[in-house]
Amino acid sequence: MKQLLAWVFLGWLAVVPLAHAQENNTQTPLPRVILGIYDSAEETTPRQTDIHRLLEMPANYLGYDVQYHAVQSPLPKLNGNVAAVMIWLNASVNVKNPAQFLQWLKTEVIDAKRKLVIVGNLGIGQEFRKTKEGMALLNSVMAPLGLVDENAWVDLVYNARVATKNLNMVEFERPFGIQLQPYHYMRRNNTEAVTHLSIANPKEHKNPADMIVTSPFGGYVADQYAIYRGQDASGGLRVQQWLINPFEFLRLALGSDA
Repeated sequence: MKQLLAWVFLGWLAVVPLAHAQENNTQTPLPRVILGIYDSAEETTPRQTDIHRLLEMPANYLGYDVQYHAVQSPLPKLNGNVAAVMIWLNASVNVKNPAQFLQWLKTEVIDAKRKLVIVGNLGIGQEFRKTKEGMALLNSVMAPLGLVDENAWVDLVYNARVATKNLNMVEFERPFGIQLQPYHYMRRNNTEAVTHLSIANPKEHKNPADMIVTSPFGGYVADQYAIYRGQDASGGLRVQQWLINPFEFLRLALGSDA
């Protein structure tokens, strides 16, 4: 009898892990798709985009699959596989219907609790920014990132200086020079968001501009502050060097522990 009870007990031990394994297998897998938004008028295929050439490999390393959608095409309804939307448009790009684009971001990304990753230009032109309604819609998209777009372009940067920097995030392949790049004035207004680079420029604005920010809802990098593009010391070879750590930025912006 004791031997029979021992076999029953051992059989129970064998079944319990299997039951748990079967239960775990029924769980819904985590969404691992990033939708990269690009402008097909300037970059005819996804392979030409900065997202593909520069950010797709770090995203793959973190376990994400990057898929692409041209901003000129009808904006899609996103399925449950999409974890985040990533935007890195060329500096000259203005989307043709900014209200529709922002409303799509608000509905499909912000309200749906997906992550939003913005590197450089979001594509919202000056004409749209002239109205209070336009800026309100824009800032409803930026708010979860912990940012307010103050609608101010700062091109006088001779007095600008780095105010704060997180060396785990910035100066990954190249330090910031003494002469900083012109920038769009963004201000952090959310304690959940973290600033990794800020610029002080007292003659242009009272509070520092927040240039690189991550939050529980995504991340933002100001135009020209993600990567350096230029020539080597001889003036010949064209070089690209990261100013940010793309792995750390995406890890924080996407909330990934990979």
